[in-house]
Amino acid sequence: SGEAADAFLEVLAVSHTVMVTEDQFGTVKYEAESPDEGALVEAARDLGWDFRSRTNQGLVVETARDDSRGTETLQYTVLAVNAFTSARKRMSVVVRSPAGEILVLVKGADNVMLERAATLHPHVEAHLAEFAQEGLRTLVLGRRRIDAAEFADWHAEYERAQSAMQDREALLSAAAERLEAQLEILGATGIEDKLQVGVAETIVRLRGAGVKLWVLTGDKLETARNIGYSTKVLSDEMEVMILDIGSGAGGGTAAVDAEELRAELVGMAAIADGAISEGREVALMVTGSSLEQVSELGLGGPFLEVATRCKVVIACRVSPLQKAWMVRLVRTGISPTPVTLSIGDGANDVPMIQEAQVGVGISGREGRQAVNAADFAIAQFRFLQRLLLVHGRLNYRRMCKFILYSFWKNAVLTLLLFYYTFISGFSGTSMFDGMVWTSFNVILFFPIIATGVFDRDVDDKQAVQFPKLYENGRLGLDLNMVKMTEMLLSALVHSLIIFLITNLVFFDIDTVHANNYYAFGTSVFTWLVFAMNYRVVFVTSTINWVFAAAVASSFFLYFLFLVVYCRTQWLSPWMYNVDIHMIQEPLFWVGIVAVPALAIMVDSFKAYLLLEFLPDRRGLVLERVSLREADEIQPVLDKPSAAESESSHADLGVSSGRGASLQSCPEEENVAASGSGESAQEAPLPAGPSSASSWRRRFAGPSGAGGVLRSSFI
Repeated sequence: SGEAADAFLEVLAVSHTVMVTEDQFGTVKYEAESPDEGALVEAARDLGWDFRSRTNQGLVVETARDDSRGTETLQYTVLAVNAFTSARKRMSVVVRSPAGEILVLVKGADNVMLERAATLHPHVEAHLAEFAQEGLRTLVLGRRRIDAAEFADWHAEYERAQSAMQDREALLSAAAERLEAQLEILGATGIEDKLQVGVAETIVRLRGAGVKLWVLTGDKLETARNIGYSTKVLSDEMEVMILDIGSGAGGGTAAVDAEELRAELVGMAAIADGAISEGREVALMVTGSSLEQVSELGLGGPFLEVATRCKVVIACRVSPLQKAWMVRLVRTGISPTPVTLSIGDGANDVPMIQEAQVGVGISGREGRQAVNAADFAIAQFRFLQRLLLVHGRLNYRRMCKFILYSFWKNAVLTLLLFYYTFISGFSGTSMFDGMVWTSFNVILFFPIIATGVFDRDVDDKQAVQFPKLYENGRLGLDLNMVKMTEMLLSALVHSLIIFLITNLVFFDIDTVHANNYYAFGTSVFTWLVFAMNYRVVFVTSTINWVFAAAVASSFFLYFLFLVVYCRTQWLSPWMYNVDIHMIQEPLFWVGIVAVPALAIMVDSFKAYLLLEFLPDRRGLVLERVSLREADEIQPVLDKPSAAESESSHADLGVSSGRGASLQSCPEEENVAASGSGESAQEAPLPAGPSSASSWRRRFAGPSGAGGVLRSSFI
């Protein structure tokens, strides 16, 4: 009926906090706290209820009538506003209508609105289910008429809550709860988010990299399921389990016995084990009410046992605190502690972003709260694949090379000093002059820094095209006890090479004269510097002019130091002209050539053996690409690498809260990440920037009549 439609549109046009502005061309624009709220006001305007302005005491709405009355201007006096919060999941305004009635106009999530309804309308519930199946985000609209006496009594409580110095939020929430009851349900709305370019491809690549995806959203179960399939978080081959045992009538929360819930979780674990044994992947969908029961009954452990068996976990109708609780559960409940990454675009994602080890914020129409709370900020969700697969992987490998090389060169130096104690009669005499010795790390500083900044073992396209290369970092294959042991053995071999050549070259050296003794030590130290700089060249994949300049600077700085130090007679008279005496010895030049040559032979032979018999994924990719056989790479990558072993280390990331965004914010915000490896199809690189996003708004009233409005904008 017309009255029912007007009541429905009245809530859309009046119950909000939107501000009206004009641009430089005089075009009216709506400034809303969220894109959803702005879209709903625009929908009301398109259907004849045009919100025109906001005054100090109320707001002005123009209605376009189909009858002879034409356009009518309505002025509403705003008496109170109960703001939206993530805990309440609704907002309401108390207004005095042009007819003098006092109305409470409410809109909110269906689960909290239906449990506060005076009567339930089957048509609304049916339309809500229909909207959810189409992947739309839903809201329920309602109102309540109150008399002046009831309002005066309530308003006194409301003013006391507003002026309270302690627990103000709780008091305001209690006051709103008292008023937002026995509501007349007017209808429901559905808003569709247009996915950004590259969302599904990004998720496929992250799964191909072995990252587990957890989606934490405030949407309905059916909406979350459809979004999961559209973004390729879920697939048709998956065994999808649903945990929804805490939902009561009307969307409320019903009490659940602890043993009943435990039995349900044990049954799900058995189902997951059966599906895994058959070679199928498992996904878990859980509602916010079920999570509330899991948390209250202390069943986080059994729940986590089920969740860790799943490749995908989708939590729907969850609050920001529940999102943060799930991240905390993963961090504290899994051993060894996984690495969690949370990504979101709205203020309701902030607790989850702050709880995870790594937080990523998407800047969009939802504001910058998530960005301000995050460690990294990106403009679109698809940029996450470069953040992880390119920059994250490169930074991990560079850091590992830096750490291993730093330990390696100091281990070689220490071992040389240890060997020297045996030929010095355990006298405690050092092989090197103290000042020369202390220059070791300063001289060798620049080359490894250049490696840590510029080294790139594969190009960006290859890193994105073959996400399994990311597994080295996820499984900790480049820095672990095996790598540290390998590093120490390599240091042992290189130190023995230098010590062997030292004994062969200086077998009959006369160290009675100080000049010969310090020339001997300085010669060995010079060979050591050459060996260290050779090593950093060997482990570096990218040789550019910056790296070459860094290596040259290392040699230049060493020889400059040696020349100045050996000329400063008052500082070190025993080192005077040692450099001249050193370079005049032919055996010194023999060592300059022999030490790097033997090191190259040893390292090259070791690298050949590893590449031939124990290749890692990077080696396979580079070999095939160099032979122009890129089409054969994927079958090779799907086979387990010989250098990789089963590891319980998981990169478990959790992301949450799909923000309400009609234009630029992705529908996949809240992707959580985590752990174990998984084979996935290598998707092509994403296309260019997103075009104009289309949107659709739908509503349904208690009578069952529904309307559809379609539009598009840039």
